[in-house]
Amino acid sequence: MKPILLISIIVTTLLIVLNPYAEAAIVSGEVKNADGRPVREATVTIGNKFDFTDVDGRYRIKDVPTGEQKIQIKKGQTILKEEVIDVKEPKVNINVTIP
Repeated sequence: MKPILLISIIVTTLLIVLNPYAEAAIVSGEVKNADGRPVREATVTIGNKFDFTDVDGRYRIKDVPTGEQKIQIKKGQTILKEEVIDVKEPKVNINVTIP
């Protein structure tokens, strides 16, 4: 095998293996209560990533690993909802209704 081809294969392999964002997604959506009103300033956590909902109840979390993940919605120290989601696409929309 020619040295240049071997180097190209090694570099390509390293870029794929060492890229921490190769299998990551953006998860976004809205959190609303049972009346359809936005839940403001709630913490939305997926794995070790999190965001706070805005005044419209929207959130956006980057670099979420693909596969099954647990999403947790908290307001202060109170857990409002937890569920398992399946992150399959590069961009996933998950809307949550709090009972």
